[in-house]
Amino acid sequence: MSIENWFDTVIQNVSSDYALVNYLKRQNLLVEPGEYVFPAKDGISDGNYHYVPILDVLQKLVSHGDMFSHVHEQSFNQSHRVYRGFADGSLCK
Repeated sequence: MSIENWFDTVIQNVSSDYALVNYLKRQNLLVEPGEYVFPAKDGISDGNYHYVPILDVLQKLVSHGDMFSHVHEQSFNQSHRVYRGFADGSLCK
């Protein structure tokens, strides 16, 4: 594929919000929000709320090799004694 064709493809895939969402769905890169509807009382809905399933988001992130390796990097510098990530738990006792 030539560079011009590649740019045309990219532009088509992100030309609108609708096109971008469809592209992300096709590439399995999108975690869609869920909805919870509260039970109705006397036939009247008590409402609903939307949420993003955080476990699905985390699974999607670490499924990419570069993100997985970034999460597992050690970012703790012993000389500064600064809490920088989940691997630095010995500082929070």
